[in-house]
Amino acid sequence: MFFCITISAHQSANAQPSVNTLSTVRQGKRFQSFQKEDRQLSFYSDVHAEYQADYLLFGARAQGFNAPGLRDLGAPLQERYAHFSQLYAEVRWDWGKARIGNYYEIFGKGILLRGFELPGFIYEGLISRNQKRIIQDFSGQLLVLQPGAWTIKLLNAKPVDPLQQPDNRIVERYVGRLSGVEVDVALPAGVSLGGAYLEHRNEVADPFDVSLSIKRQAAYATRFMQWNAWDVLKKTGIENASAEFYMEYATRQGADQFGNLGADVPHGFYSSGNFTYGKLGLSLEYKDYNDFNLIFNDPPPGIRESSEFLLNRATHTLEAESETGYQIEAFYAPGRQTRIVANYSLARNFFDFGIRQLFQERYLAFEFRGNLWSSQFFIDSGQDTQVGELERITGGMLTSYHLERGTTLALDLQMQGIQPEFGRYFRNQYLSLKVQDIRSFSFAFSIERTQDPDVLNEAEKSADYLLSATVGWQPSFRHNLQLFAGKRRSGTYCDHGFCVEVLDFEGIELRMETRL
Repeated sequence: MFFCITISAHQSANAQPSVNTLSTVRQGKRFQSFQKEDRQLSFYSDVHAEYQADYLLFGARAQGFNAPGLRDLGAPLQERYAHFSQLYAEVRWDWGKARIGNYYEIFGKGILLRGFELPGFIYEGLISRNQKRIIQDFSGQLLVLQPGAWTIKLLNAKPVDPLQQPDNRIVERYVGRLSGVEVDVALPAGVSLGGAYLEHRNEVADPFDVSLSIKRQAAYATRFMQWNAWDVLKKTGIENASAEFYMEYATRQGADQFGNLGADVPHGFYSSGNFTYGKLGLSLEYKDYNDFNLIFNDPPPGIRESSEFLLNRATHTLEAESETGYQIEAFYAPGRQTRIVANYSLARNFFDFGIRQLFQERYLAFEFRGNLWSSQFFIDSGQDTQVGELERITGGMLTSYHLERGTTLALDLQMQGIQPEFGRYFRNQYLSLKVQDIRSFSFAFSIERTQDPDVLNEAEKSADYLLSATVGWQPSFRHNLQLFAGKRRSGTYCDHGFCVEVLDFEGIELRMETRL
């Protein structure tokens, strides 16, 4: 699958054309699937081009996928597509901008509306088995005005379902139409106040006659407040201290509920506070979501998103239909090179028919950042009945050594034990060795030993070993190539608060990125 984008315009002194590409060639199969699969060859490419000259910006994005072998698996969707998933033009001036086409935008902290893109991640659908980028954007018009202390946003757009492929001929990729406005103002003493109103119009199939459709319209409103107390603390003579607070409450505004802020209406509430004083730091978050999964929103999850390999795969997935919870994180830096971090997260879900789910996690880590040596030791315990885990304990060590010539040697060792709600206790062990030269080359080898019954398709196996190797080459800062060979298991992947399920894979994958 190949794309060619030609951009031509009058070259001004401030003209800045750019092209970013991400392409993969994959030869492999799923090994955890109950359906026996042969190795499939697939191609994916994503090309994003922009041209900026003075106050104008033009952009286009094309995605393509081709895997002829999916036809043999009886996949319900087409095994190939090629589509311009984004086209846009923007004009900017000193106190605002106007845009037509595709764009990202956020109201408040995203409880009501948030557009985003998971950087560098390629998603493979469980049913369709085709690949795409995770992009939640909007197609329409956007106007942003910033006169003085005021910020005003006006939008009219179609929101996209980020899990639908760019050229989907069976399931509609866009979910209705949005019209909304946000207004916020910056006040003295670091205080800002704001609010937003949003209308969503959609048509859904009649459950009694699929040939007919039902028109639906919903209205939402949110109010938020933020206070950065750094200036106030400084004026009062408190040095080396900072504090920041945020609070937002969004509701569905029905005809008989406009202005109703009660807990019985569909709502989303989020608040947070961050405090630092010298070597100490503390952050608090609280959430309360009820019937607020709007597809085009992305509320703060209110739980720790870990970078550790085994912990990231066990990250709790937010259920905005019904979830309350909080997290507390504290750190202490006894020296310039050391830090101790402690976190506690809790989330409760209350669904119909008396279904209850509980997630809680306790995390403790010691970090050392030296000139040559860097190390991290962590221990984590928790449970997540959403995925059937009554108890989970994870611990590990991540250490790296930096050579004088820019080469880094890294070791990552993690161990995990899980007691499921049904079934026997099992363990996961993970080991990774990495050598990276800052100028061009990198090599990583990883092995995971697992007793997870979801991975062990053969009942007689007591454990399975998943080996993989990755070779990277960066001939310049504009080009990056990575070759992966081996096995990687399925599991949750979380980035920037958004979690998706990654399918297992066994085979070879070549990944190519360019920035021109």
